[in-house]
Amino acid sequence: MSASRDCVVQSTHYQTETIQTAAAQATTAIPIIAQIASDAGTVHAADAVRAAAVASMSGAEILRTLKFVEILNYLQKLSAKKTSFPAQIYPLHDISDWLTSLPFEPTHDQLNAIKDIASDLQSPLARRRVVMGDVGSGKTLVILASAAMNYPRISYLMAPTSILAEQIYAEARRLLPPQIKVLLVKSGDREPNFVGAHLIIGTHALLYHELAPSNLIMVDEQHRFGSNQREKIARLTENGEFRAHFIQFSATPIPRTLSMIQSELVSFSFLKQLPFEKQIKTKILQNDGFAGFMQDLRRELAAGNQAIIVYPLVQQSESSVYQSLEEAAPFWKAQFADVMITHGSDKDKEEVLRRFRDEGRLLITTTIVEVGISLPRLSVILIVGAERMGLASLHQLRGRVGRKGQAGRCYLYTKLKSPPQRLREFAATLDGFKVANIDLKNRQGGDLLGGSVQHGAMFAWYDYEEDVTAAAKQRLKDIGRGA
Repeated sequence: MSASRDCVVQSTHYQTETIQTAAAQATTAIPIIAQIASDAGTVHAADAVRAAAVASMSGAEILRTLKFVEILNYLQKLSAKKTSFPAQIYPLHDISDWLTSLPFEPTHDQLNAIKDIASDLQSPLARRRVVMGDVGSGKTLVILASAAMNYPRISYLMAPTSILAEQIYAEARRLLPPQIKVLLVKSGDREPNFVGAHLIIGTHALLYHELAPSNLIMVDEQHRFGSNQREKIARLTENGEFRAHFIQFSATPIPRTLSMIQSELVSFSFLKQLPFEKQIKTKILQNDGFAGFMQDLRRELAAGNQAIIVYPLVQQSESSVYQSLEEAAPFWKAQFADVMITHGSDKDKEEVLRRFRDEGRLLITTTIVEVGISLPRLSVILIVGAERMGLASLHQLRGRVGRKGQAGRCYLYTKLKSPPQRLREFAATLDGFKVANIDLKNRQGGDLLGGSVQHGAMFAWYDYEEDVTAAAKQRLKDIGRGA
């Protein structure tokens, strides 16, 4: 790579190959990165890489510097988007006795998340936090503890489906102290009585009611709501100049490095510990293994367990090599009695899911079962055309089985002669955070700043290295202090 006084570093294919070759041979990098940022603190590759420095650097050092400059520039733009609003500070309700009285012992991760939220509630600025927990990690307890700490003030929780809202409501009634009044609001409830309620749980129906001011808004399975919906409920509960603290819960983990980047806008708490060890076996299924799958399915149903078959499409498509739900339904009905069927366009889908939960055996459906329903008897799930789905969706679907720690099986059906490596890696782990890293490696991060692109490379050099990210975040802090 040549350098001159006015050099502009461009990521051509030849230069990329040259730098990466040199980087592979290098074992150390000189501590020059911190001085690369321009004096003004605004970093651009064209004017930040100085000719004299570049001339003395190895290929590995140049590559690392480019990565550092690129992610630092990005972090500066991200931090500029952060806005602050005042929040009212109230005394926290002591929940220590309640926590010790629970019929189970909270995990350390749950207690740490609760501690993080307690700190948020004592902040003079409205805080935004994401509580990220793998499937079955116990996010509901953190939701209830947050509302309990905020008592006697009003807390709101918005969930994506009526079934999920009902499940959380049932847990709240079962676990919260009796003085904390809980209200469930669903679609069709025209004039719910909010008087005296401390925790109000509802679907998007909450957005269509006049809500009392609150200092705590929570959203479960936040990725199922648009940003406009999340912001609307926050605006509905404004109290003059004061805003509510906003907590989002998600069972779709993201890699640690992504959380380091996004923490310029929100804070993170992680629930990685599980109350029980997962007993789920994941198998890639091809045509030659279908007879064995059918034997397994019959055995599980005969034992009183449940099974779900997930199809990628509801109706036939000429562009798909897989049967649709409608095409496959006659086969399953001929093989088994009492087959239930539903999908996203079914106006009765939530009622079908309730009946399946309580009395069903075999459900033929689409990815609508990804979130929002707890099925303690579900032991088998078959995902048709698994290679067509993102790993986050596959992980959520797999998380439907073995919810109470019992044995479960997840079959990933593909017609590909050679299943993709990402499916093999997915099948080899049950750790949602590892799955997220596999997904990031294969899809890359997309447009993290604007959200306009969900995947694909958005950086020319930076490749989500944690050490480079940490160095850039430290440099950003130094710039903020004028160092």
